Amino acid sequence: MPRYYLHIRGADGTAATDEEGTDLADLDAARADALAAARELFAAAIVLARDPMLKSIVITDEAGTELGEVRIKDLLPPSFWE
Repeated sequence: MPRYYLHIRGADGTAATDEEGTDLADLDAARADALAAARELFAAAIVLARDPMLKSIVITDEAGTELGEVRIKDLLPPSFWE
């Protein structure tokens, strides 16, 4: 099973690197994991009445190649951003 890494990109340019990674069946499973993580981070920020400061979660493989990205903007309907 391939190992995927989910790195957090902050809206302020900061980054949190996933050093461990997760063994997942395929890229679709990694996207689902990234989407769930983004939702959890965003929800926690709302509960605490804080700015989520989350821009996206970037999915990479073991070599560090970027395979995809889940943007925080993709979590909410377009009407939220208008």
